[in-house]
Amino acid sequence: MKNGVFLMKTKDAKLVIPDVLEEPDFLSFARGWSFFGKSKQTNPSVARLTKQALSDPDAVNKYQAYRSVADIEKAKVIEGLLKGDKQVEISSEFVELHGSILFSDELTPSARALTLGEAKTIPNHDELSHHYATVNDATTALLQAVWAKHSNQIEAAYSELCQEACSGPHSEQFQQRALKRHLLQLIEAGAKPIVLATTPSIAPTVAPSALALNLLKHSTFASENATGFRIVLEDETFADREKVQEEIFEEWSKTPDMLTKYISIVSSLDSKDVGKQILKLLDDPSFNPAQSSHGRAVTRSLSQIRDFSLASDEGLDVMVQAFVKIGKVNQMSAYPLLQCFDHLDRFDVATKAKLFATLQRMQDSIDKKKEESLYNQLSIILEKKQ
Repeated sequence: MKNGVFLMKTKDAKLVIPDVLEEPDFLSFARGWSFFGKSKQTNPSVARLTKQALSDPDAVNKYQAYRSVADIEKAKVIEGLLKGDKQVEISSEFVELHGSILFSDELTPSARALTLGEAKTIPNHDELSHHYATVNDATTALLQAVWAKHSNQIEAAYSELCQEACSGPHSEQFQQRALKRHLLQLIEAGAKPIVLATTPSIAPTVAPSALALNLLKHSTFASENATGFRIVLEDETFADREKVQEEIFEEWSKTPDMLTKYISIVSSLDSKDVGKQILKLLDDPSFNPAQSSHGRAVTRSLSQIRDFSLASDEGLDVMVQAFVKIGKVNQMSAYPLLQCFDHLDRFDVATKAKLFATLQRMQDSIDKKKEESLYNQLSIILEKKQ
C-alpha cells in the first residue's frame, strides 16, 4: 500500500505515483478527510468498486464505492422499466455485496445502515433522476432483490434487535436504531408487489405493518415510533390503519415537535392516498401555515415524493393547493415547491406543457404585490417556457 499527502495547487495538476509494480485494488482518496473533498474515479470496474466497498478503511470512500455499485444496478433497472422490460435481472454481485455489509461484524450497526440506505434517488446517474416514478420502482426493486436472497437472515436479525431492546438511552441502542429501520424497510419491500419478474416473491413471515405497530407502541425512541407509524400508514390493507392514525394524531398533536413530525410523515407517504392525506391535513385546524415548521414540513415532503407530486395529475393539483395555502401566509416556506421544477428542460413536450400549466396556476393564485417574492420567482421559471 502506498500513501502520503500531496498538494494539488492548480486545477490541472497531476499526481504521479512511481514504482507501482502492479495494478492497485482501488484508490482511497483523502482517507480520514474524505468529508472535506470530492473524488470521482474514471471508468472503475464493478469488481474494483465492490472490493473497495468491502475493504476500504475510510467510511466515506466505502460508502461512495457501494453507492456507485448500487446506482449502476438501479440505472440498469430504470432503463429497462422505461422500455417496458420487467425481465431485467439485478446482479448477484450487488445482492451479495449488500448482504456482506448488512451482516458484517466489522462495522457498527449504524455504519452498515448508513452505507446501505436506499433513497428514491440516483445520484451517480443524474441523467435519469427526472424519471421520478421509475426511480421509485427501481429503488423498491433493489430492496426486493436483497430481501429475496437474505429474507431469513433479515428477519432473524430484526427479531434479535427487537429482543435486545430495552428502555433508556443505552449507547448501543443508538447504534442499532438505524440498522433496525433498514431491516424493517427490507421486510416492507418484500411485502410489496414484485417490480421485476426476475425477482422471486417471498412473503415475510410477519406482516411489516404488524412489526411496525409493535415498534410504534413499545419502542422508547421517538425515531423508532416515527418509523413504525410511517410503515403502518403505508400499508393501506392494514385493518386498523385509520384507528392507529387517529390515536397517534391525538397523542402527537399535544407537543409542537411531535405534531411537526406527524405532518412530515403524513405528507410524504408512499401510498395511493397520500394526496387525500395531505389535503385533509391542510384543512385541519391544527395545521398552521404561518408556522414555518408546519409549512416547510409539507413542502419539503412534497419535494421528496416527486413520483407523486410531479409525476401525477393528482400530485400537481395537490402541489397547487399546498402552494396557495402556505405561500399566501409564509412565502419562504413555499419555496421548496418551486425547487421541485428543476428538471423542466428534460421532459417531453406534453409533460413540459403540463408542468408549466401548473406553475401558471400557482402564479395566478397569488397577488403580484403581496406575494412579490414568489410571484417574481415564478416569472423567472415561466420564462423558460418561451
